[in-house]
Amino acid sequence: MTPPRHAFSDWVMLSVLVACWGSAFAMIEVGLQALSPLILVTGRLAISAVLLLGVCYAQGNSLKLPWRQWGFFFVLAAVGICMPFSLISWGQLGVNSGLAGILMAITPLMTLLLSHFVNKNEHITRLDLLGFLIGFAGIVVLVGPDALGDLGGAGLIFQLAVIGGAVCYAVNGVITPFNQVKNTLVTATGTMLAATLIMLLLVLLQTPSGEIRLDFEAAAAVLFLALFSTAIPHLVFYRLIDSAGPAFYSLSGYLIPVWAVVAGVVFLQERPDWNAYGALALILSGIAISQIGRREPD
Repeated sequence: MTPPRHAFSDWVMLSVLVACWGSAFAMIEVGLQALSPLILVTGRLAISAVLLLGVCYAQGNSLKLPWRQWGFFFVLAAVGICMPFSLISWGQLGVNSGLAGILMAITPLMTLLLSHFVNKNEHITRLDLLGFLIGFAGIVVLVGPDALGDLGGAGLIFQLAVIGGAVCYAVNGVITPFNQVKNTLVTATGTMLAATLIMLLLVLLQTPSGEIRLDFEAAAAVLFLALFSTAIPHLVFYRLIDSAGPAFYSLSGYLIPVWAVVAGVVFLQERPDWNAYGALALILSGIAISQIGRREPD
């Protein structure tokens, strides 16, 4: 069976995710100058939960759901929000951005592998694998082969943390289609509330009262992360998973570095080296190859 070609709206949603999540890493760097990873993650989740809750009730939605559904929300929150947010934020304390980009690029492959065994509608084809390999090569070219020299050594624990975050995103993308609530706003609000409760519990258990030091830049970073890197993309994420499936969503792992390069050129007047343009060509070629042979939806 030939998998369906994805609609234009799916590509728009994927682009929104890439822009939102691709902008998060710089804001995390700013926030970590004043806050611990635990406090930073908890702050962005709490603000995001309040925003989503307000919108949810303003549109007349109810969160009175069966306990079993709330249990599933807590699973999504733990695997898809709390764990990857915390692992990646902590990992960035000891991993340079280039190596982090390479490590995060395992998400598409993990998603393909897990989807093949979990979702009967997702199958790995030769073109999928070829597209992944070309896209991964593009990531390596983009950040520079020298970044690979930092693999292992004293920073291994930080690298494993980033890899753990990437695997969590893949697992989250695969299990999300089993969600029984089809209202995207209700799902996003429920999972964000669950994630906030989990992180608040961790803060109460582990964080000394005098650790929080909030300045203007850190506060601005937390607000940006809450709105543009948490609330908005999670609304889009659940709708995209329902519309296009986890394998298509995983393409964001390739496109986020592309966004970083393009944003640097457009907004900061940066002049990338030749490797950036070669990497973009490889990444986009990998995505195009993985989409060859897909048919339009009926």
